Amino acid sequence: ERDFQGHILWAKNVPSQPVNVQRLANGNTFIATVHQILEVDRAGKEVYTIGVVGGVTAAYRARDGRIVCLAQNGSRCILMDTSGKRLKEFPSNRDGSWTSGIDLLANGHILITQPNRNKVAEYDRNGKLVVEVNAPMATTATGLPNGHFLVASSTNRCVFEVDRSGKVVWQHQAESSIFRARRR
Repeated sequence: ERDFQGHILWAKNVPSQPVNVQRLANGNTFIATVHQILEVDRAGKEVYTIGVVGGVTAAYRARDGRIVCLAQNGSRCILMDTSGKRLKEFPSNRDGSWTSGIDLLANGHILITQPNRNKVAEYDRNGKLVVEVNAPMATTATGLPNGHFLVASSTNRCVFEVDRSGKVVWQHQAESSIFRARRR
């Protein structure tokens, strides 16, 4: 964790490449690496660890405690509990070679960026497609309170907001690559 001046406030060394990190409401930190998912307290002590066979490209912990992750092999979206028990899984329609690419929405839905298809898709927890929009060269996307999606495109060096019909309502062109964007 860093402040806006770049000073390190908190750190945890992990054995393999991290793909997502999330500060939880209880102050713990959820960490997804290519080969494991873990939660640690503020002192860095592990609360639980889940070994993942086949690899992970992204993972988040939902408010209800479930873990949502994208599998590296098989292009699957997997919902599991903190013991690693799979509760549900469905096709993510995403090439497993990309890293990151999911966001959990306030309504419990899962937003999956599909760079191989130039799409961003919202699914319910049962894997039913809710909405899909065009997102050329999208790297990651996040849900906004107004129901729109904020999409980052590393290749196109831009971030844009798209409504649920697919209309671009705002765009920012950058001078360098943008991998992820979030509104504050």
